[in-house]
Amino acid sequence: MKLKNVIKCHMAYLLSKSTITIIVLIICLLLAIYMSNAIVVDYGGYRENVEVYYSSCVSLTKMIYTTLSCFMMASFFSIKNDAYLSLLIVAGIDKKSFIITKLIALVYSLLVIVLILFLLYLLNGFIFIRGFVFERRYMKAFLSFFLIGLAYGFLSVLLTIIFHNLFTFLLPSILAILTDALIQGASSSFKNIMFFLFPVLNGSKTKPYHGYMMHFVLLLVLVIADILIYIKSDYHLE
Repeated sequence: MKLKNVIKCHMAYLLSKSTITIIVLIICLLLAIYMSNAIVVDYGGYRENVEVYYSSCVSLTKMIYTTLSCFMMASFFSIKNDAYLSLLIVAGIDKKSFIITKLIALVYSLLVIVLILFLLYLLNGFIFIRGFVFERRYMKAFLSFFLIGLAYGFLSVLLTIIFHNLFTFLLPSILAILTDALIQGASSSFKNIMFFLFPVLNGSKTKPYHGYMMHFVLLLVLVIADILIYIKSDYHLE
C-alpha cells in the first residue's frame, strides 16, 4: 500500500463531518472577527487603521488557531479515531509509517486552514480599510501562527498518546495563552527557556520569539518524541 494512499486514508478519517463542522465554524468566527475589526478601526489616518487592524487580528488568530490545532491533533490520535490502525497493519503498514503519514495529513490540513485565514485577513483589509496594502509581515505572521500551532499540536499528540485522553489538548491550549501573557515585561533566563518550550510570537508579532531555526529544532524534537512514544507504547495492540 503506497504511502500516498495511506495519507489519503488519513484525510478521509480526519475530515469527518464533525471535524469539518468545527473547522468551518472556527473559520466563520475568525472571518466575523476580521470583518468587525476592519469596520471598527476604519477611522482617522490610514496608517493607524492598518496597525490597529493588524494588532487586533493577530492575537485572536494565534490563540484560536493554536487551540484548533491542539484539538485536531489530539482528536485524531484519540483511541476512537486511531482504531483503524489495525486495518492498515493488515494491509502491510507498520506503526512508524502509520504515525508519520498521519502527522503529514494533519500538517497539510492545518496549512490549508491557515492559508484560508490569511486570504480572509487580506480580503477584509482590502475591502473595508482605506489605504490597506499587502505587506510581507502579514505573511510572516500567519506562517508563525502555523508553526506555533504545530508545536502545541505535536505536544497535544504526545499527551494524548501518554494519557489516552482527548481532553489533554486543553493543557497546551492554556499554556499557549499563559505564555502570551508573559511576553510583556523584561526578558529573563526563565522566560527564554519558557518561550523555547512553549513558543510565542516576538515583539513585532511576525515570527517565533527565538526565531525560525530554534523553532524548527523544537518541532523536530516534538515529532521524534511523538513517533518514538507512539511506536513503543501499547496504545493499540498490533
